[in-house]
Amino acid sequence: MNHATLKRSLVALSLILSAGSAAHAGTLLKPGGNWPGGSEFAMTGNVKVRSYAPSSATTSDVAGFSAALQKQNFTQDPEGTGVLTGDLRLDQNTAWAINEPAQNFYGYNFPAANHPNTVGNAFAVGYVPMGNDPAAADARWLQVIRTNSPLAWGQTNGTQIPGDNGFTWYIDNGWTGNTAGADPFYGADDNTNNTGYAANGQGLIDSPSRPAAGGIVWEAWAFISTRSNGALTIYDGVHWGWETTVVPAPGSLALASLGGILALRRRRN
Repeated sequence: MNHATLKRSLVALSLILSAGSAAHAGTLLKPGGNWPGGSEFAMTGNVKVRSYAPSSATTSDVAGFSAALQKQNFTQDPEGTGVLTGDLRLDQNTAWAINEPAQNFYGYNFPAANHPNTVGNAFAVGYVPMGNDPAAADARWLQVIRTNSPLAWGQTNGTQIPGDNGFTWYIDNGWTGNTAGADPFYGADDNTNNTGYAANGQGLIDSPSRPAAGGIVWEAWAFISTRSNGALTIYDGVHWGWETTVVPAPGSLALASLGGILALRRRRN
């Protein structure tokens, strides 16, 4: 076997091995693509919703993470950053307008619903622990939101950070019965089905919405987390979100195009 043949054989062997190997730590698995079972876009009237393509995230990716925690007097353990051996799995991510899709995941069953003049995004991410990852029974979800359209909880318990004018950062822990600073996690009890939020050791589901209008930006980072003696350990997570724009009516576009043509003709004359 000559050198060239040996090199080709080694390359082929490397490709075979890599194809059969496990994904790297904390990978966001997307077996159904970036918008499984749904769509990147939705429309109502002249308001267009766009769902972001989710991506893997760590707390270092989140500019307002510490500020959002500190606003409610939570702190992350100085050594409290963990790396998952297993993965997260994208199960739902779809923009919606008026017709909110059903969410049947992780033991929860929320039917489809109609919300006039409302837009949002339906999202579900599964937890796939391996090795020394937190057991499903111990895993909690900590979600931080950044938006220019906060609801009452975010307005009261959120904060702004330098260089990010117009946006509020806050922990998404405003479920019924919670008080700021009492529990940082998403949902009163991540393993029950009787709160307004839905998450447990299998995964997290969410469907944020706002009245239909352009210019809304809403994004979140959801992390697997644990808490011991008040100190938080934050593992890998996922970034997701959505935004809205106003799309000119077809007649307006036609008039604008005609105006441009007439202006061009005038300039040529």
